[in-house]
Amino acid sequence: MKAAIIVFIVLSLTSAGMSLGQTNTFPSSGNVGIGTTAPQAKLDVNGGISLSGYNAISSVNYFHNSLQLLSSSHSAIVYNPGKSTELMFGFHSNGNFYWGTGRNAGNSYSMILNKYGRLNIQGGMSIKGYNPVSSVHGFRNSLELVSADHSAIVYNPGESTELMFGFHSNGNFYWGTGRKAENKYGMFLSAKAGDLGIKGRLTANEVNVKKGGWADYVFLPDYPLMPLMDLETYVKEQGHLPNIPTEAEIKEKGINLGEMDVKLLEKIEELTLYLIQQQKVNQEQAKYIAEQQQRIEALERKASQNKE
Repeated sequence: MKAAIIVFIVLSLTSAGMSLGQTNTFPSSGNVGIGTTAPQAKLDVNGGISLSGYNAISSVNYFHNSLQLLSSSHSAIVYNPGKSTELMFGFHSNGNFYWGTGRNAGNSYSMILNKYGRLNIQGGMSIKGYNPVSSVHGFRNSLELVSADHSAIVYNPGESTELMFGFHSNGNFYWGTGRKAENKYGMFLSAKAGDLGIKGRLTANEVNVKKGGWADYVFLPDYPLMPLMDLETYVKEQGHLPNIPTEAEIKEKGINLGEMDVKLLEKIEELTLYLIQQQKVNQEQAKYIAEQQQRIEALERKASQNKE
């Protein structure tokens, strides 16, 4: 009898202890709570969730379906719902993923990814890491665009203010405006040859043109400097200086700045030689005039003496 009473007391104390420590509730209807006895949703979990299994229906490329959300229109995973810090990751029947803030936290999307792989980011994007395949001279590949023919980074696509920076399989970079904004290239750069094309004006504080040759050959002793009389005849007949392109040629082919600088310097140095020649002539003439003046003065003195 005493043994039965002791067993009853032990069982009672054990049952009371289990009841006092209970944090789960599994009612026959209503909300289920794990880690809480006051669940606020159909399933309310106060703690972490570990999923080791998966549902019967697999996903793309047979990825295991460990957690599935069923809805005819849209659904989301929400952090701090209804609060000013609310964030959500949403799934929509239109095929888009959405990242955004809740109704009490701006109620806007920060990023959208559609089913075609197009990513729309409403703010700035910072890339700290890089892809495994590096670029020229080992430059780290932080952002890569993969395409068989061409691709671009586009600002305001489809708008009248559209701008784009494009990459083409022909080895060129392109800067241009969109289809609703004149649809033309403003500048291109050949990555292979280094040629830069600008369809407009270029403004720069300094331009350094590297040229292999210079016009100092004009000062060599055997340089065939054209006589001024021949130069006069040439200009009258041709309408331009020797070794300088005509207006028609410039309109057709444009100007090579490096070559034109050499040609212009050639003319400046030729002009310097003409000035030196003219200075020598002037000096000879001045000397001759001085000598003639001395003779005239001597004759005048002699004539004056004869009169006396």
